[in-house]
Amino acid sequence: MHTLRSGALNAKVATVGAELRSLQTDGSTELIWHGDPNWWGYSAPLLFPIVGRLEEDTIEHDGRKIRLASHGFARNLPFSLADVTDSSISFLLEASSETLSNYPFQFRLSVRYELSAHELKQSVVVSNAGMIPMPASFGFHPALKWPAFGNNRANHKVKLNCPERGSVFRVNESGRLEKAVIDLGVRSDEVVLDDVMFAKGAIVFDPVSSSELIYVDDRGPIVGFQWAGCNQLGLWSLPGAPFVCVEPWHGHPSPIDFHGSLVDKPGGFIVMPSEQRAFTLVIRPFARD
Repeated sequence: MHTLRSGALNAKVATVGAELRSLQTDGSTELIWHGDPNWWGYSAPLLFPIVGRLEEDTIEHDGRKIRLASHGFARNLPFSLADVTDSSISFLLEASSETLSNYPFQFRLSVRYELSAHELKQSVVVSNAGMIPMPASFGFHPALKWPAFGNNRANHKVKLNCPERGSVFRVNESGRLEKAVIDLGVRSDEVVLDDVMFAKGAIVFDPVSSSELIYVDDRGPIVGFQWAGCNQLGLWSLPGAPFVCVEPWHGHPSPIDFHGSLVDKPGGFIVMPSEQRAFTLVIRPFARD
């Protein structure tokens, strides 16, 4: 575990998964879910090379079946440490014999955290170091404490910076995307969180118009998010769980009616040889009295 400090903020990042495990203000107010395995054992995993689940965790590529577990393998592998200072840290994960057996592409996944006095910036670059086009997906998956300050779970909302006029879908209990549009019954730029919303799984804005949101309770803003490179947004929790996940993605779980190849999987992207895709997530805590 590595600790970053800058002004009133400090963050902890694990080598396994290059995962953010803590973000505290004033050294005491924790914003990130601590990863209790009795509920969900992660805090803010990075999703690569897929987002969500495949049908039976397998998919066809180049005439053979390959196996990729839900959200891919990056969140469970140790990254190498590339650079570290008091307020920044960089990690690298590259293709290995272990990854090539399930994902036959020469990838490089570079992750950097930069902590300033007011925000934490995550920068991720997916690179193709091989000779063939590389299909992939990527997603952020930070979990916030809900309730944020030990108060009532009611009156917590997600406020988006744009009216959402696109479709809202649900990820079902099996982890796959249902393409039937759902009605949240709320304003198009505000989601009031409750357990009923997540009783059947995550909800997904696809495409998402917003590139920013604010997590609030009845006392006002708690933390803001700003992202780039992601064209979907997932929100997820478990009924009664003390966390809610805010998930900007480029990619999504396999639709329930999709039975094709990895190259044709909806929602993802293709990285050509020697090219790369970049993604950022900025987390800005708000001062509270």
